[in-house]
Amino acid sequence: MKNKIIITRGFYKDITDIPHFSIQVNYEGCLIEHDDIYFGNLDEISCQLDNFEKTRKNEVIIDGGSRFKLTILPNNTGGIKLKCNSEKFNLPGRVILESYFNIDGEFVSIFINSFKELLTNGKELNI
Repeated sequence: MKNKIIITRGFYKDITDIPHFSIQVNYEGCLIEHDDIYFGNLDEISCQLDNFEKTRKNEVIIDGGSRFKLTILPNNTGGIKLKCNSEKFNLPGRVILESYFNIDGEFVSIFINSFKELLTNGKELNI
């Protein structure tokens, strides 16, 4: 089974104009899914992604609250490392999943553009 993250965008038109995101994290046989994750200011995230792509410095945190967080970190080879924290309550307990994905330097621009397409146009993102 291939490790992956799938993120899609949707709207609850009768409730709010703010987009929500459905997230599926499948990592080493553990599956966590959410259909109602909200990120902060999408314009700010897009600007942070642009700045990160140009400088490959610092980190970008895509914060979906306690249930989902994606951190984009530079690595020393020009690529990036994605750190994903997902949490799901499975009564009587909970599952906390920390997963890592590496993207080689020549594919960073493709990833950044794909993430921005998700935020602005709702194009599904597959990592």
